[in-house]
Amino acid sequence: MLPVLMAILVTGCLKDDRNEETIMLMGAESGVMPIGEVIPDTLLNFIMDAQAMSPNDVMDLPTGNLPPDIQGEYVFLPRVKFHDNYGNHPAANDTVYLRLGGEQKYIVTTVNDTLYAGDLLIQGTDTVVLDTITPIQVQDTVYYYPEGQHNRSIPCEIYGDILEKDGYKLKKTDAFVMGNGNNFTLYFTVDDYEGESQSGENEITEFTLTRGYIVKGTITPAGIENVVMACVNKDVDAHGDDGNEVLMKNRITFYRVQGGTAIRQKWVKP
Repeated sequence: MLPVLMAILVTGCLKDDRNEETIMLMGAESGVMPIGEVIPDTLLNFIMDAQAMSPNDVMDLPTGNLPPDIQGEYVFLPRVKFHDNYGNHPAANDTVYLRLGGEQKYIVTTVNDTLYAGDLLIQGTDTVVLDTITPIQVQDTVYYYPEGQHNRSIPCEIYGDILEKDGYKLKKTDAFVMGNGNNFTLYFTVDDYEGESQSGENEITEFTLTRGYIVKGTITPAGIENVVMACVNKDVDAHGDDGNEVLMKNRITFYRVQGGTAIRQKWVKP
C-alpha cells in the first residue's frame, strides 16, 4: 500500500500536536507571569477551600513547565454555572467560545518520498506494481497557527461570557498555561468589559469590569475533557454607584459544560 506521507514544515525546536495537524513553536519563558500575579488570591484561595467549594468541587490545578499543546478552537455548550460566592441560583445555560493560538492557517507543500519494489503506485485510474526503487513527490496540506502557543504563553480570544451594552464582543488577550501530560491550567485577564447593571431602585448603572479566568481540564482530540471555568471580578468601576461596585467586585463564578467536554470545533463569531 502507498505509505502514509507526512510533511515537516519547520525543523528545529518544534512540538507537534496529538493530531499531527498543528505545529507549536517553543518560545522563551521570560514573559510568562505566575498565576498569582494574574489571578487574585480571592479566587485562588476560594478554589482550595473545602468549606466554600464543598469537598467534591475543590479544584486541584495542574502545574508544571511543560504543558500540553492546547492550540485550537473550543465551544462551551451548554455552559452551566454550578457554584458561586454570592448566593444566586444557577444561571440559564449559555454558550462561550474560546480560541487559543489564533486562527488556524494552512499551506500546501511538496513532500519527497521513496517507493520500493513491490509498492503500489496509483496514478489516476492506473495502478502500477513497482519493480525498482522510485523517488516521488507528493503534495500535502500542513496546518499551523501563525500566532501559536509558545510553550507557556498563548494568545487567547473569548466570546460570549459577559453581555455588554451593545451585545457580546470578541475579546483578545495574552494568556498563560501550565501543566503536564495532557492536563493543563490556563489563566488570563480581560480588562475592558463595558456593561450595564440594575440597582435596587431599578436604575441602570454602567460599569467597566476587569475579569480574571482560570480554565482547567484535560486536552484530547475531541476537546477539553472535565473542563472547569472559574471567573472572578478583579476590578469594577460602576461609574459613581459605590454600592453596586462593592456588590460586583470579587464575585466568583464557576462553570462546567453539560456532558463535561468543551468541544474542539472551528467557529466564527456569531
